[in-house]
Amino acid sequence: MSKLQSLENKLVVRISVILIGSFSVILGWLWVHLFILHEPLQASSHQQAFMELFSNVGWVVPVMMLATIFVTAHTLRRSLKPLRHLSRLTAQIKPKSLDQRLPVRDLPSEVAPMVKAINAMLSGIEDGFTTQRHFTENVAHELRTPLQVLGAGLEDLQQTPQVIALRGDLDRMARSVDQILTISRLETRSEEQEKVSDLNAVAVTVLSYIAPLATKKNVRLSLEKEAGPLWVQGDKGLIGDLLRNLVENALAVCPSNAGICVRISPAGTLDVIDEGPGIPSCYRDKIFQRFWRLPDSKVQGTGLGLAIVGDIAMRCRAEISIHDNLGGGSVFRVVFASATALTS
Repeated sequence: MSKLQSLENKLVVRISVILIGSFSVILGWLWVHLFILHEPLQASSHQQAFMELFSNVGWVVPVMMLATIFVTAHTLRRSLKPLRHLSRLTAQIKPKSLDQRLPVRDLPSEVAPMVKAINAMLSGIEDGFTTQRHFTENVAHELRTPLQVLGAGLEDLQQTPQVIALRGDLDRMARSVDQILTISRLETRSEEQEKVSDLNAVAVTVLSYIAPLATKKNVRLSLEKEAGPLWVQGDKGLIGDLLRNLVENALAVCPSNAGICVRISPAGTLDVIDEGPGIPSCYRDKIFQRFWRLPDSKVQGTGLGLAIVGDIAMRCRAEISIHDNLGGGSVFRVVFASATALTS
């Protein structure tokens, strides 16, 4: 990759070379005509006066040249200040902040058309993302009702192995639809660091909802926490979605008779410990990417659950990491910011 060069430095160097060259040519021409071509005794009174002035104040010329270079560099720096400001604003535009636009006011006429073109491009990208999000939401909502109808119909049928397999497929489809709707909602929300929630209460609610699924799969589900509330930064709905996706992911990989433990420390650390196959360290930097799944994974899914977890953790200003469980499996650790840090 070629090294980026500063436009300001290039202009200063080129102007300095031009100034130094011009002063050198002028000084050389004066030196030749005053001291070489004309003998001091043969020079006219005007030439002698000029030669004496040149000899006495010639040192001023380099000083003036340096002062000119300094003023030129300062002028260039001030002239390029709007471009540096635009660069900082452009770097702040992310996929979740496409509604931002670059300011056009007080820009040089040479730069304003480019900035207007960038704003027009951002508007087109924002419209495309909005259309895609609305389409995804509409499709997911339209799929929910038929899936619920199918589920109710399967409940009325005799629970043969084929019907049980169909119910499993239907549950996975319903979960995928819910994940798509969750991602769509996340894309329209800003960061949630200004809200506080009781992490212990959220964990109790989520595990009470998932407990029947764990019992159905013959997986032990436990919760370890301190008594009383534990207030952390983040919206309780988002934190609940985060924990639910982590536990559902653990349920998907854990074999029968395995265990899943949700442990909450007083410092605001949430651990989801499973007894599944574990995650190799070489894949842990990719596990939170959308639609990414472990190679040769036998677990059916879309690869959206952990992507939702990573997105929610970022919005709640929490830190998430993956560790090895000493008894086999993985430990997903989420460190939330304390609510006291928000008030302070």
